[in-house]
Order: sequence, then structure tokens, then C-alpha cells
Amino acid sequence: MYKRFYCIEKRIERGFPSVERDIKILTGTQQIHGNKYITYSETVFFLVAGLILEPLILFLLYKYLPWRSGGHQSHDANVSDAPSAGQQVHGVQPNRWNSPRRMNILDQICSGNLEESICILSFYEETQDMHRDILTSALQQKDIPMKPFLLQVTDPDALSIPRCRFVFIFVDYSERNIILENPGQELGDNKVVTVKACQKMGADVFVIYTRDSDSSHLGDGKLYNKDLSAFTKHYLLKELTARNRGLSVNDKTFSPYQKSHIRKVVLKK
Repeated sequence: MYKRFYCIEKRIERGFPSVERDIKILTGTQQIHGNKYITYSETVFFLVAGLILEPLILFLLYKYLPWRSGGHQSHDANVSDAPSAGQQVHGVQPNRWNSPRRMNILDQICSGNLEESICILSFYEETQDMHRDILTSALQQKDIPMKPFLLQVTDPDALSIPRCRFVFIFVDYSERNIILENPGQELGDNKVVTVKACQKMGADVFVIYTRDSDSSHLGDGKLYNKDLSAFTKHYLLKELTARNRGLSVNDKTFSPYQKSHIRKVVLKK
């Protein structure tokens, strides 16, 4: 009996290493499987990240690297479009008013075929009636037909200016006494382009500066307030003034001398 138990004990002792070895194998297998799972997840992550980042990196390289041909083409285009410093049109000072867009507007205006009438041109609706009253203080509708015209935007309204023999352009008072825009000093060129457009039609153009307080009592021989330097310094207004086509007024009526001058030019009287 003792020997039998002894044999059983030996078998059990011999079996324990096998069991222990099996447990380690099982544990190691689980660890191996666990490591494989972690490695697979990381691999999937890096693949997805690479697929996302690769096109982004290529886009950034294409957009910002200086050797892009598109950047050189854009720069060359800007340089080639710049106006020449010596460029002039009909002796007019070179400035932004002579841009291709503005010159194209003037090119669309044909000369000739004018009616024997007067265009009363205003830039603001609020003072349009006042301008009509000023002109009718010198002329009456029975003397010559009159056509009021409101021009708030030069492009393309300049193409719609009535084709009248005479155009009276009324410019309202401003604190700086700007009658027509000066090159490089004021924004826009609305009034200058308007004058040029009317001249291109072949009309006889007058520029009337209104609501100037010092023009209330102009004496004989005076068509405008001599203190308004724009009449003699602005390149375009100076030409009109030399032809007695620049006037200033305060109230809703011209002075007796201004009335006589206008009637003499328009009605030949």
C-alpha cells in the first residue's frame, strides 16, 4: 500500500512541471496575442494618418513653394498691366483717371448729332430743382428746350447723357471747394469723366459751382469768384475758364452779367 501511494506521489510530482509549463505557455500565448493586437491597431492608425496627411502635405507644397510657375506668371501679369509713367492721352496728365476702363467709356461716346437744347446735369437729386431754377433765371424754356439729367454714377450713366448742344454741369459746394477732382488727391473721377464725355459729344460745356457765399455780389466782368483757385489751377477747369465756361453762384439766380453772358452764348443775343 505504501509503495502504491509513493508511486502516485511521484507521478503527481512529475505532473506539476508539465502543468506549470502548460500554464506558462498559455500565459505566453495570451501575451503574444495581446502584443499582436496592439501592433495591428497601431499599424491601422498610421496607415489612416498617412492617407490623410499625404495629400495635405502635397497641397501645401504646391501652394506655397516659390518655384511654382503660377506665382511667376501672376507677377509678370501685374507688371505688364502697369501703366507707363510717360503715357498720355490728348495731352492730359497721366493718372488713374486714364485707366483702360475709363477710356473705354469715353471711346463709346460718339460725337455729333446734337439737338438745339440744353442739358441741366446734376449729381445729387436733392439739389436738382435748385439747378434748374438757377439756369431759368437766365433762360426760359420758350427760348430753348431744357432737359434735366441726374448722373449719380458715371459708369455707365455717362453714356445716357442727353445729346444737347449745350450742357450745364452743376457742382454743389464742398468745404474744400473741390469743383473737379484733382489727380492723385481725391477719390473717384465722376465729374472729370462727365466733363470729358460731354466734350466728346461735341457739346458746349459749362461748369457751374453753386452755393458759394462769396459769389453773391459778382460785379460786371466777373463770371466766378476769383478766390476759388480751382478755376485757374485745375487742368481741365482752367481750359473751360479760359473760354468763359466756368461760373460760380450763391443764390438761385445768376448775376446780371452772368445772365447776359449765358444768353449771348446760347441764344446768340
